[in-house]
Amino acid sequence: MDRTRIVRTLGLGLLLGLYACGSADPSDSDTRLGEQGKVKFTGGGGCNGSTTLAAGSKAELTLEPQAGVTLPASLAVSSTDAKVLTATSAGSKKDRVILQAVANGSAAVELKDNGSLFDRLGFSVAPAGKVDLEKKTDYAFAGATHAVKLGEIYGACGTKECALIGGGFLKWTATPAAGLTLLADAGRTATFTSGKTAGAVTLKGAEPTSGKVLVEQAVTLVDAKSLDKVTAEAIVAPPKKNGEDQKVLDPAPMPLSVKKGSLLMIRLAGTTTDGKKVSIWGGDVAWTIGGDKGAVALFGTDGQSSPAEGPIFSAKAAGKAKLEGKLATLGKTITVDVTVTD
Repeated sequence: MDRTRIVRTLGLGLLLGLYACGSADPSDSDTRLGEQGKVKFTGGGGCNGSTTLAAGSKAELTLEPQAGVTLPASLAVSSTDAKVLTATSAGSKKDRVILQAVANGSAAVELKDNGSLFDRLGFSVAPAGKVDLEKKTDYAFAGATHAVKLGEIYGACGTKECALIGGGFLKWTATPAAGLTLLADAGRTATFTSGKTAGAVTLKGAEPTSGKVLVEQAVTLVDAKSLDKVTAEAIVAPPKKNGEDQKVLDPAPMPLSVKKGSLLMIRLAGTTTDGKKVSIWGGDVAWTIGGDKGAVALFGTDGQSSPAEGPIFSAKAAGKAKLEGKLATLGKTITVDVTVTD
């Protein structure tokens, strides 16, 4: 598994790419191969090879050159109909394309080299009709972060036959309004700041063109003072061996011992004095790395956002590391010991 795929797997539902979709890359469909056969358009959200975006959504795709092909330094990106779909390069990253769904219809994304067509692929835009939640969370700590992670998104048929790509398109409302305030909605994760008053909140996410509610979640805000203990789980992607499928351990056995070259992420949860289990999201945790210098380091996500659960770490060299997470909002600190072996 390459660097981009690992980031996508750990960030997208942790095991979505390997378990829900099987071991094959969810973008390994000929429907994503450019008409000239030079580039495959991968990513965009979802466990599918769809070329249809949800109305109002944004999708970031990676351009994967096929065997013997090199992306031109002067590669330019455009859409054949900007009223339906806009297409732009992701800043200085010539292998990334950002698509924005503007209106229902069809348009092609064209890649040009000094004005000459290099490759192209047709896309379409349609309203979402159904949204699966990746993980249902009933509780959040008052004054802390709450995240909603979307799984598959479908069009009118409501099945995998009309799966959609893209994210960040739902119109979010909360009742009471102060219960959850939207911080960011990117990819398929929406993050909110919880209100400071404990109590019940109803969160809704509506399709932008029809207003149809596709996500409805009842969330109970729990007083942070009721937090009794914090527990940690690790999700680990060991180094891939030649000829074998990539494995992901979720959760990995504790105490944590990983091979050099592994990627890992720490997922936290809190237990209240009355036994409620509440997810703790990365926005409420400040991590520092101690122990043997160079054993563990932050993993660069190449411009992509860290998962909602928190940053990805890389096991760089044999030794013992200590990951310390400070939860200022919740008044707690947790330490995770990591042993890295050759």
